[in-house]
Amino acid sequence: MANENKVDDLLEDLKAQIERIAVTQYLCMEKTGNWDVHGQDSIKTGFARILLQIPPDQSVSYTFLSRFQREIEKRQKAYGLLEKLCQQAQYAEIDILGKKLKTGHAKIPGNDGKHLL
Repeated sequence: MANENKVDDLLEDLKAQIERIAVTQYLCMEKTGNWDVHGQDSIKTGFARILLQIPPDQSVSYTFLSRFQREIEKRQKAYGLLEKLCQQAQYAEIDILGKKLKTGHAKIPGNDGKHLL
């Protein structure tokens, strides 16, 4: 019985991780416009079917697509994706001639930066 619970927990954890990756990939496609060879409509409709559990014999209506978009936004917030991007931007580093400067904290001597050339 204990092993079954461990397997169930593992499967739930894997499902959550894969779902998070899929949502992140979808958002990247949406933001960049790079929808791969399958195209925006096919990817959006297919992913809506998966997330909303729409049966194959049922058409994906505008109502479903609106619900899908709300679900994507909800998951984006729940996963903290925007916050992670902002943190990456805040703590990003620039490498100048082997010296790493943190963005937001970088103080470069001089006004014009010519000493770096």
